[in-house]
Amino acid sequence: MDNILEDKLQRKLQLINLLTTSEEKQTIDSLSTKLDISKPTIQRDIDYLNKHFNNHFSITLESNEYYIDQMNKDEMTYLQFLIIKDSLNLKLLTTFLLHPFEKIKFYSSKLQISSSNIYKMIKHINTSLDAYQIEIKNVNSKYFLNAHSEITLRRLFSICLIEINYYQIDNFEESVEVMAIIDKLDNNLFNDMSLIRTYYTAFIYLSHLRETQGFHLENGLIKKESDYDPTQIIIDSLTTSPFLNDPMFYSRRLYRLKEFLDATIPDSQKSEILYVLILHIYHNECSDQVPCSIFISRLNNFYSSLVKKEYLNQPVEEIITIFSNILNLDLKEYKVFLSYFLVVYFPEILGKRQKPTVFVYSKLSTSHAYFLQKILTRQFENFYEFIIVKDHFFILENQNNHLFVTNDGYFKSENNFIINDYPKKIDLINLGNKLTQFHQAKLTQ
Repeated sequence: MDNILEDKLQRKLQLINLLTTSEEKQTIDSLSTKLDISKPTIQRDIDYLNKHFNNHFSITLESNEYYIDQMNKDEMTYLQFLIIKDSLNLKLLTTFLLHPFEKIKFYSSKLQISSSNIYKMIKHINTSLDAYQIEIKNVNSKYFLNAHSEITLRRLFSICLIEINYYQIDNFEESVEVMAIIDKLDNNLFNDMSLIRTYYTAFIYLSHLRETQGFHLENGLIKKESDYDPTQIIIDSLTTSPFLNDPMFYSRRLYRLKEFLDATIPDSQKSEILYVLILHIYHNECSDQVPCSIFISRLNNFYSSLVKKEYLNQPVEEIITIFSNILNLDLKEYKVFLSYFLVVYFPEILGKRQKPTVFVYSKLSTSHAYFLQKILTRQFENFYEFIIVKDHFFILENQNNHLFVTNDGYFKSENNFIINDYPKKIDLINLGNKLTQFHQAKLTQ
């Protein structure tokens, strides 16, 4: 859906994202190649961003290389917000959402855009939404947002509303009707996690709006008009999943997931919360495939910082890989989202997992091996079990199946990491990378 933005805005977002996530500085040639944009256009975009957003950041040129000074999470997301809020396509789409069944002159007057341009914008928006089978429809010269699946529309546009309002949901909660639904919602995900609460609130607001406009959920939820209860329907549509409520969908994979979580999280309530969260991801991937974010990557800075700390990222990667293997599902699109929730809300699952074993051998002495073990354990915060080996024949017999850290250059297997007698910082960084690669390969075998 991000291609709903005008080309010039998409380019600017892509340029900023590349400069902020790249580990190295970029030349104008590398930017042009990676973004598939001409060099003059990139230069114009850089000049525009430096001129209009100089209070928030600047793109610096040094020795023919461009870079952005370190930006924190709030600065990055706010800059993304400032860019997307200038999108006329998004403004028009929001107007159709809030004011359906009006003629084209109403929208033209509302946004001060000619009718001919409105028609062009509608065509562009419909092309962008086609993958979700959502369109701006015209019936008797009156326009409204129509969807093959109303629930998909609500889930997708809840994310969109959150981002174009920069996560400020106070105006959503001002509605008496919305607050009445929130008060009836008994859900631990809602109460304990701010990001989930924000999404739920936006979904309830949008659902109530659509219900009052005459757009109702179907799929058997409404049996008779007299039985129709919009409050309960909204709550059910937000919290109900066939993977949770229908035995026909409850597979062995889900049972294994529940077993794994119960075994690794002592608190049964927290285990159930994470189970429900993963099931909703599973449901989304098997049905709507609504993205976790569309325009604003609020968690990307967190994830970039996490990835740089290999010894912290390693257990997160392992747990997500376990989830993927149990569910037989590619969770790549949810990795940033899941990493954040595991680290912030479920750190016990990272510590409870079985520690991978790494063997330590020193050619100098057993005392020196204990010295290395102490350094390695302290550096990697007990995420690995470092076991001292005194017999070098053990290494020769097992080096194809285990990872060894040693100062003996005689052992040159690809599974052996040769370390200095007195490890330097760069040794520990390289070892962290080696540990991650080795155990990730083991998990995926």
